[in-house]
Amino acid sequence: LVARFANLMVVRTFSKSRSLAGLRVGYAIGHRDQIDALTRVLEESFAAPHRVLVFATTQDKDLRGMLRLLLPRFESVLFTRYLNNPRAVPPAQLEAVAAELTGRHYTVYDEPWAAWNAVRPTVSPNSLICVTGSFFIAAEMRELVHAQPLAG
Repeated sequence: LVARFANLMVVRTFSKSRSLAGLRVGYAIGHRDQIDALTRVLEESFAAPHRVLVFATTQDKDLRGMLRLLLPRFESVLFTRYLNNPRAVPPAQLEAVAAELTGRHYTVYDEPWAAWNAVRPTVSPNSLICVTGSFFIAAEMRELVHAQPLAG
């Protein structure tokens, strides 16, 4: 649906549905304008001392625009790719664009499970984990969160 309707954003949380009530884990799917709305919602409604972004996207998305909005709002950023669609932007390319925008270097994982395994030990119950960039990464990460929940 997101591909058909530019004004649609899907936002889901894993926190209550997976007995993670003390943790803030969710994903958002949308275009750059919806990412802008997401960042406003995060600022207004999800105060967290530590925010982690797990990001992967499709070649036809506004990568620079999304990263300009997202990167300043997260203390930790991990780039990965989804495996179920050939249009995924390689994680090294995501990192190169992000480094160009911010002057910082970021961690890259070639597979979503590796990114999830890297996130899990770094977060506390007060952390916020946001998975965004494409519905493909949200779907794949959703399976990982269900299979390997955070210790809470």
